[in-house]
Amino acid sequence: MASPPHKFSTPSAPAAREAHAARLLRWGYMALGLLMVALGVIGALLPVMPTTIFLILALACFTRASPRLEQRLLQHPRFGPPLRQWREHRAVSRRGKRMACIGMALGFVVMCLGRPPWPVIVLVAVVELAVLAYLLRRPEGPFDVVAADAASHSQPECATGMRATGSPPAASSALASAATIDGGPSSPTP
Repeated sequence: MASPPHKFSTPSAPAAREAHAARLLRWGYMALGLLMVALGVIGALLPVMPTTIFLILALACFTRASPRLEQRLLQHPRFGPPLRQWREHRAVSRRGKRMACIGMALGFVVMCLGRPPWPVIVLVAVVELAVLAYLLRRPEGPFDVVAADAASHSQPECATGMRATGSPPAASSALASAATIDGGPSSPTP
């Protein structure tokens, strides 16, 4: 005689466990993202602590946990442009690189004034040099993503009537219709 099925052996039990694990993971990412934002705010107030890297990490966490908070970070008036620049181009502005170098150097000097053991000094120096090597090799993007978009619309036209970016000028439809009247190609323009 077969025993009755156990209440956890139903087909929905693995799905429920997966849903519970997904919820826990989402809450973990949310908590980690909020911690990174808090560290980023502290970094904005203290010159020896970075800000943007914590906000980049918060953005990565919110991407997995809360699209609403992810959008709030991306739309922030002060921190949104560098975050979008990092996300879209993996680029760091020249000012950002300069501030990171100054902050790391200042933090290193302050640490050394505290007279830590020499292995700590060497370890921190090696880590900071590795971070600087990575940071300085990142491309430099525009300071403001909106300014970069505006600049791309004011580029001169080349001989084909196209801008250097490949986008047609604003008056291209008017020029095309004038060419049609003058006996040019009669294909419609987009």
